[in-house]
Amino acid sequence: MLPSEIVVLMAMAATGQPVSTLPDCPRDESCDRVDYLYKSLVRRGYLKETTSRWYQLTMKGRLAIVKFLHQNETRVGELVEALQKLGIKTGEWIGTI
Repeated sequence: MLPSEIVVLMAMAATGQPVSTLPDCPRDESCDRVDYLYKSLVRRGYLKETTSRWYQLTMKGRLAIVKFLHQNETRVGELVEALQKLGIKTGEWIGTI
């Protein structure tokens, strides 16, 4: 799983909102990339589309986050930084995913 996919899943876990709806999401071609990531994650069962462009994290998605964090402990700082750039507060919740 790509780090960008994990960031999308972690953003969903933290906010319950698609990344593209967050106030600090850059409004350029990166949003198109995010939309592609969402569709890919839905096809693979990590997210469930509840309504048009709204998504819910599945159990498979939660397990993927936990597995990634355990296997990549040295990269957690990078993921936290990516989430903070999107305006998502990080902290204790990362340990509870």
